[in-house]
Amino acid sequence: MDTILLNFLACFGLAAGFFIGSGNRAGIVGAIVSGLLLGLLLDVPFLRDGSGTTASTLLLFASTTLGAFIVNFISDDNVLKRRCRDQKSLKIRIGAYYRLGRD
Repeated sequence: MDTILLNFLACFGLAAGFFIGSGNRAGIVGAIVSGLLLGLLLDVPFLRDGSGTTASTLLLFASTTLGAFIVNFISDDNVLKRRCRDQKSLKIRIGAYYRLGRD
């Protein structure tokens, strides 16, 4: 059961990191920061319950950071990256370097 959960967390973390990393416009440093912050947010329920293991914590941090890092090297013309950036119902803007969603 633990391996199934860890595989699910790895896939979910990669997808979430890809999504949140698509709004990054600050380069590699912005990808690492956004991936680590998302990993921390996703790991809060495990830390609160005390049910999370060290492996699940490290896996969420690593997979979200890796997803955000990978999307940094994909061109801005990619259909999936443009769709993630141009969400109508979502608007996150942090300075000039991070913008997800549109007005």
